[in-house]
Amino acid sequence: MRKCYLIEGELSEERIQACSGSENMRIGAKATFEGYVREDLINSSKVTALEFTAHPEIAIETAESLITKYITNYKLIDARIFHSLGKVDVGNKCFQVEVFASHRKEAFLALPEIVNEFKSTVPLFGKELLDDNTYVWKENKYE
Repeated sequence: MRKCYLIEGELSEERIQACSGSENMRIGAKATFEGYVREDLINSSKVTALEFTAHPEIAIETAESLITKYITNYKLIDARIFHSLGKVDVGNKCFQVEVFASHRKEAFLALPEIVNEFKSTVPLFGKELLDDNTYVWKENKYE
């Protein structure tokens, strides 16, 4: 079963649910991270949207490999990553990570590590579109 989904445009609950698998009765905890497009100020111009690009096969393969590693290391039941491709306007969701475990401790410990490793290793690129019709390439930072 797939663990990483790249979805065109903003992430909605309907689009995420369409990718979700069956329920597992061993799940005792679910931890979720959601990432949204911020209206940052860059050189006195406001960010209006992010435009995400990737080589989908490589991005998915890299993400699924890291998910497998965390499922093994933390004895998770499952984990899934959803990320947008294309243009996503300010205020909309573009990234979601779900971690399923028997107990909350494993879910809470694994979630930030998966998010941080995804952001630092998966080849997804964000172009910040500015209100002056220019853009800058987004630099992922741990903040």
